Amino acid sequence: MSSEPLKVFALVGAGGSGKSEVYSKVSARIHKFKVMYTDLDQLKLDNRLVVSKFRYVSSWIEDVLKVAEMRIKVCLSDRCPYDTASFVKPSDQLFEIYREAMNELRARSIEVQTIYVYAPFDIIKERVARRLMSETWRRQYHENDEALLLKTFNFFESRRGFWDHIVDNSGDVISSARKVETILGLP
Repeated sequence: MSSEPLKVFALVGAGGSGKSEVYSKVSARIHKFKVMYTDLDQLKLDNRLVVSKFRYVSSWIEDVLKVAEMRIKVCLSDRCPYDTASFVKPSDQLFEIYREAMNELRARSIEVQTIYVYAPFDIIKERVARRLMSETWRRQYHENDEALLLKTFNFFESRRGFWDHIVDNSGDVISSARKVETILGLP
């Protein structure tokens, strides 16, 4: 492993906050990687169950370690393990386990910084409703469950002081992407 530290900036936030949209608009000058839960979910496990999260978390950590081997200094991830904790009942326990995993990565010269992509709940509900009209497959992941959506929103809001950076994405996604680029150190 390189002695040069790797900084992984990971977008976090409730479904509908605009993580993927912001991610897609960030400059290609930054190394980006994306691990999608839905791509790994071949068994179609209920995404509210803890057991459904481990394959994603394992793949995300593996990708981070591969990026570190490439000797890249800064990269952006569309999500990270903290997102998975927002869906399950023992959110606090999983959150603490993932904090420990991030500490273990830090011991390997990999620093994970979170960027909370925020939008007010009414905007999130509107975005999710619009998305479900064209992407009905998302219903199998309970995106149409307003109580679960509120739970995930509250998970991120209740930890506002934990997130390293916060970007308000209630308006223009291009402006939000530029804010992320500033956090990443891009001119």
